Amino acid sequence: MENKRMAAAALAVSGSMIIGLALNEGYKANAYPDSGNVWTIGFGETKGVKQGDTTTPQRALVVLGQSIDGYAKGVQSCVTAPLYQYEFDALVDGAYNAGAGAVCKSPMVHYFNLQQYEQACESFKTWRTHDHEGHDCSSPEYIHKCGGVVNRRIYQYQTCIGAKK
Repeated sequence: MENKRMAAAALAVSGSMIIGLALNEGYKANAYPDSGNVWTIGFGETKGVKQGDTTTPQRALVVLGQSIDGYAKGVQSCVTAPLYQYEFDALVDGAYNAGAGAVCKSPMVHYFNLQQYEQACESFKTWRTHDHEGHDCSSPEYIHKCGGVVNRRIYQYQTCIGAKK
């Protein structure tokens, strides 16, 4: 693939992004409450999940593929600047992790839309809130509850700058 920025609407999630997302999320066959007490299953799916639900790896991959398209569309709806594939992938990973609405309101999208690409990618490292109350997951008070968010944002930053292609 040629290394040029394209309109977000013309981009699709890359296979390497889906694999990275699945590895970051990990697989769980049985529904469990995540750090925000949201029932989660498979590769981090939350929509319609309730206590007692189970899945298989195959079914979880199908659901992941279906839901990732929705997150990609969410990102496409708010990003007006052209992006590299890896920048788009980083935003979609963020949307899958925190919600498309949260990503659309994030500093990353703000800077991307200003075409301040370096600042947009840097913003992943400081976007460390996870829960609905906006707690900083890197603070000692919350690191035990949602510290994985900090690692995820570093991964997204590395993806955004093209280091995780």
